[in-house]
Amino acid sequence: LLGPEPYMAAVEQGADIVLGSHPHVVQEHEVYRGKHIYYSLGNLIFDQYWNDAVSHALLVEAVFDAHGVVGLKEIPVVLQRNRQTCPVSKIQI
Repeated sequence: LLGPEPYMAAVEQGADIVLGSHPHVVQEHEVYRGKHIYYSLGNLIFDQYWNDAVSHALLVEAVFDAHGVVGLKEIPVVLQRNRQTCPVSKIQI
């Protein structure tokens, strides 16, 4: 498992935002040197939609200009039992 160093190194080398993946769960987000690091966004599409631990994810909408990231919006999503991935605010019960 990677620690924060590779993500921080990306910022140190000029990345405006770092988006990690693979652990199948949403992990913490931090600001490092004024840049956002998302260690894991979870699963947008996954075949274990019945498993609550891996059925929540995060979309990140980033707006850029010539100077880098100027806006961020986090959109929590959930993988429903009907196999649809939906924003949390639009979940059908």
